[in-house]
Amino acid sequence: MPFHIRNAEAESLLRELQELTGENLTETVRKSLAERLERERLKIHANGDDPESAMQEIWARLKLIPNRDPRPDDEILGYGPDGLPS
Repeated sequence: MPFHIRNAEAESLLRELQELTGENLTETVRKSLAERLERERLKIHANGDDPESAMQEIWARLKLIPNRDPRPDDEILGYGPDGLPS
């Protein structure tokens, strides 16, 4: 389904985000919408009285943070293939 942006500011923001991420336009729009939708859902379902709800909100927000280091966790922490510190 074709989608056209008829707002110069929206198009400019999209192009700038695309340039920063290196994604194609479709992926940039998809990820942006998914992240915004998740934030809006969190606002609706957030309840400060329920500790489990608060933890779910924290985890959901953490998942939105992009991973800028593609290395595996063990490599970042400095563990070798034998599971010992290198």
